[in-house]
Amino acid sequence: MVATTNPEEILKLIKFVAASYVALIVMFIIHLIILALFGYNPIQYVRKVVPTLIFAFTSRSSVATIPLNVETQTKRLGVPEGVANLSASFGSMIGQNGCAGIYPAMLAVMIAPTVGINPMSWDFIITLILVVVISSFGVARRGRWSHLRFADRTVDDELASRSCRSVDLR
Repeated sequence: MVATTNPEEILKLIKFVAASYVALIVMFIIHLIILALFGYNPIQYVRKVVPTLIFAFTSRSSVATIPLNVETQTKRLGVPEGVANLSASFGSMIGQNGCAGIYPAMLAVMIAPTVGINPMSWDFIITLILVVVISSFGVARRGRWSHLRFADRTVDDELASRSCRSVDLR
């Protein structure tokens, strides 16, 4: 067996990576909409948490982001330290939209045509959404592809700590 470089296959890989980042941006926008629905100013929020988001994205590690996350929540968002510690710890382990939602859905859509399933059919789309949502509740932590979940990390942590009502995002 000899390895060769096929430009068509490289283009498919580039398209997959581009689709991953588009999905990441869409998920980030969805989180900003959720913040707005809860009465927070999304622009003000992003200004306050952008260093944490950049670190989470570039380090690709939710756990490594915990100290910066806690600091951001306590010093920039006004969340009590105990709540910030708890929500940052839980946030690094749950709500993994990239690992549990985006990536498996993308793979399912890519693989479906190879087994004769139309990925644009409503039956497939509804089933995929249900399976992804249900399976995302029990996803274990994984290393790679964690850059897909940076967008939800601080947003989920903030929403988890919302019950304190001392968050300053307005």
